[in-house]
Amino acid sequence: MRQEFSQKTKLEAWRRSGGHCASCGKKIRTGDGPEYDHIISDFFNGGNSIANCQVLCKACHTMKTGSEDAPKHAKSRRIEKRSAKADRPKKKMSYRKFDGTPVWR
Repeated sequence: MRQEFSQKTKLEAWRRSGGHCASCGKKIRTGDGPEYDHIISDFFNGGNSIANCQVLCKACHTMKTGSEDAPKHAKSRRIEKRSAKADRPKKKMSYRKFDGTPVWR
């Protein structure tokens, strides 16, 4: 389950950033609202510590989520399914009897 940062962690990250986006460096206006991002995704057990929290503007957060986080999550799920052999249904295997007639299982 996704974990949110505590208010204390958000406040520390905001102070550390000086009110600027960690990605593009632009000043974040209070009306736009800062977005708090897991540097190492919570999906990969990055945790909710201040060391794993960064302040991003809405545009940078949307871009990071769409171009970095979501593809990594999808790839991880595919690898997990493949290793569990749950990625595709079993195919019916055929073999032939000694007389040459096919048998399906």
